[in-house]
Amino acid sequence: MRLMATASTSSRATDAGTAGQRHARLEEAVGAYREALEESTREQVPLHWATTQNNLGLAFWTLGERESDTEGLEAAVEAYRARSRSGRANGYRSIGR
Repeated sequence: MRLMATASTSSRATDAGTAGQRHARLEEAVGAYREALEESTREQVPLHWATTQNNLGLAFWTLGERESDTEGLEAAVEAYRARSRSGRANGYRSIGR
């Protein structure tokens, strides 16, 4: 399943390497997460979908922080909000709440 494959993409994104390599891996992770979200819907696998949304937010957040990129940070917030809405709709509680 594509959702599971994205986990290894994300972990490689922050591994050692040049700044350019880490940036490229983060961009690759964003693409993989987006693709996974298109293939598996919230209705099909709600918990995996929410986890992938969270990971997408983390990748965007990391990119936005590293580049002082407001657009990346805004994309991260939207991914986190989508995940949060999904959790509430499916009866899951956010961590720490």
